[in-house]
Amino acid sequence: MSIAASTAIMIVDALNASGLCTATMVYDPTVPLESLSTRRVVVVPSSLTVERQTRDTHRFEAVCDIAIQARLPDGGDVAAAIEEQMGLADGIAFILPSIGAEQNVQHVTTEIPALYSPDDLRNLRVITTVLRVTYATVKAF
Repeated sequence: MSIAASTAIMIVDALNASGLCTATMVYDPTVPLESLSTRRVVVVPSSLTVERQTRDTHRFEAVCDIAIQARLPDGGDVAAAIEEQMGLADGIAFILPSIGAEQNVQHVTTEIPALYSPDDLRNLRVITTVLRVTYATVKAF
């Protein structure tokens, strides 16, 4: 299995074990947003950077995107729904640095480049939040 995919699975396992949400790994996060009926959390392997460390070792940095999507409740409080989603994103961001040690993987960064997508909110009444997380590992060759 690729380093990027195994990193995504590591994240999914940690999120599912945390009780915060139920997550799945996908390669294609596309879903018809109009048909979204429950909150959806997906982890997508996004990129891999390889950098030579020494003659015999390389540092691999795997980037995964975590997308959280939920439909706004009909007639519901938009601000409260966005706050709930951002609270889940905060909770996920809080646990990400603590995972990976068992697999000899180190957390590098977590960023939330999109707290929510105004276009999805306005046009589809869907809250989409994206977290981008980077983990690194060093491998000998």
